[in-house]
Amino acid sequence: MPGTRRGMTRTESDEPESRYDAGPFVPRRADLAALREAAGGCRGCPLHREATQTVFGPGDADARVVLLGEQPGDQEDRRGEPFVGPAGKVLTAALEEAGIDPGQTYVTNAVKHFKFELREERGKRRIHKPPSLREMTACRPWLTAELALLDPQVIVALGATAGKALLGSSFRVTRQRGLLLSYAAPAADGAAEPARPRSGPPLFRRSGNGYGSGMSLTFTLDPPVGAPLRDGICSLWADVANAGGAVGFVPPVTTAAVRGDLLKHLVAMDEGRARLLVGTDAAGEVRATAFLVLNEHRLMRHWLWLHTVMVHPGLQGRGVGRELMAAAAESARGLGGLGGIRLTCRGGTGAEHFYAACGYKEVGRVPDAIKVADDDHRDDVTMWLPLV
Repeated sequence: MPGTRRGMTRTESDEPESRYDAGPFVPRRADLAALREAAGGCRGCPLHREATQTVFGPGDADARVVLLGEQPGDQEDRRGEPFVGPAGKVLTAALEEAGIDPGQTYVTNAVKHFKFELREERGKRRIHKPPSLREMTACRPWLTAELALLDPQVIVALGATAGKALLGSSFRVTRQRGLLLSYAAPAADGAAEPARPRSGPPLFRRSGNGYGSGMSLTFTLDPPVGAPLRDGICSLWADVANAGGAVGFVPPVTTAAVRGDLLKHLVAMDEGRARLLVGTDAAGEVRATAFLVLNEHRLMRHWLWLHTVMVHPGLQGRGVGRELMAAAAESARGLGGLGGIRLTCRGGTGAEHFYAACGYKEVGRVPDAIKVADDDHRDDVTMWLPLV
């Protein structure tokens, strides 16, 4: 009767690669250098048999941006580095055009071994074959460990395989190309521990309007909240309120007067009930904010509230407000499972017309519900943006 006693022949099914799981090869509590060394001995799937070597990610361990490709190509497999072939030239040109220093990025692939077939074309040539879902899943523990250590702010998925490795098999380039999506990092099962506290990978996008003065904003979802950010938000809210913005405060107000409202939102963030979207300029100054507040009603969890939508008065009329609203909508879509965004605004200020220009529709109005002063009552206007 077959058994596993010493001296008996092992079958192919006994080999680690037959389980299609790289997890057992990923070392615990490893830094990037140790992960890279361990990956060289990975036998988590059959792709290692024909490949020349494992191709692990190089780059800045403190990089804010991770560029994620599909798998190594022929030249990458021979040289042991990702994106050194024809695709690498295209990527380098794209980074230069976008003004991104390649030295400040981390480059890796969803699958670490080259998958190919041999063809008789002017001699035998190794022709790229896309990895299967099973092979991609087998290699995922390496990617999970890399991202846990890197803790990037942005992951750029370079193609369908990279997108599916991050977001699941439902990802489609034809539908989601160019969109800002949320990535919820899976647990690394103790295989790697982040070198610094994780806040989850925030999302950011560069505003494309230039604003005449060369200013552009970076919109970040869930940035690390420290004293400088709190002070910056309070200053922004006070400036907006004192400039006449209909943002829930009656001027004149001080930063101390608005701090209590901010702390309530930050508590909601800490409890997982809200997400903070912040727009900062090149100097890191807070210039725009919005809170995405999840609906806790069991029958209404398919939509969220948008609160404290504010843009610095000095940027009014320059398209920043629309950029903020677009970033909020993209962030909400990235959370998944949401059908719409709901917000309220003060009537008589023109705010409802601005939101309508951003795709929102007025769905309700309560006359005189907002008391600005004894002789000044305004309508409370409800706006709705469908996300599907």
